[in-house]
Amino acid sequence: MDDEFDASLIAVAASAAALEALCGSLVVREVVAGKKLGENQPAKIRESLKLVFVSRPFNDGWTAEFDWLYDLRDPAIHHREEPKKTVPHRSLGVYTGPEYVHYSTESADKAVHLMLDVLRWCVGNPKPAVPAARTWAEANEPVVANLESRWQPA
Repeated sequence: MDDEFDASLIAVAASAAALEALCGSLVVREVVAGKKLGENQPAKIRESLKLVFVSRPFNDGWTAEFDWLYDLRDPAIHHREEPKKTVPHRSLGVYTGPEYVHYSTESADKAVHLMLDVLRWCVGNPKPAVPAARTWAEANEPVVANLESRWQPA
């Protein structure tokens, strides 16, 4: 269980960090400078990406997925020790701390899948009105393809 927990925690945090890095990239900074973005990190990321990339997925379902990712990422990064009731672990059939359920193989797969979906969408759908977005997409398409080729979902 500890190995699964550790790996999932890293996958969740790294997936969120990759999305933040995408929004911190030069192509996004050029466009979002001075614009009012969302109130929390997932909203800021979505709103930033809408300014640079064609935004259909950001409006059609990624809101809940981004919120889910940051609901896991935030306590992993800003952890507080608090006693919690045990919960059943889906694949092991035992009761354990909720962290072992939240940070599981399923969560790791979901986090990485979301991050790769966002990256794939962005390299494939830069806004035509933002030339720097097209340049960024062309330069980063091979990087995204490499990440996709290395990901083997459970």
